[in-house]
Amino acid sequence: MWAWSDGTVKQGEGAHAYTLRTSSDDPRECSEGSSMTPGDPSTICSLRTEHYGAFAIALIAHIICIRHTITETTGCLNFYMDNDTVIKRLKYGVLSEMGATKYCKTEFDVWAETVKILDLLPCEHAQVHSLV
Repeated sequence: MWAWSDGTVKQGEGAHAYTLRTSSDDPRECSEGSSMTPGDPSTICSLRTEHYGAFAIALIAHIICIRHTITETTGCLNFYMDNDTVIKRLKYGVLSEMGATKYCKTEFDVWAETVKILDLLPCEHAQVHSLV
């Protein structure tokens, strides 16, 4: 399965979008969406919106697995996104040696929840830097 996400902030308002596609790329077998990203308009940044796009992908993939009772697979969920920080965070997860400082990291709340959901998936996941 392939997935793309992106996020943006303009004038204190954030938004994110995502799409998940199967190998057949059949439009009837895809999930896509967009939404406003929650956050304080005075401090919201693109990192939060980029994280929310990845969060949406992880959540939808998890829901698909639950709905179709997918408990084991040899497949891989490939994330394509243009934010190196989000890619690294999802690739390496929340490291235990971060200790108390992990809560000081920007957008830790969305990062940690996305990692938790990814850990529940019955497949591998890979993050790829993409400008498309």
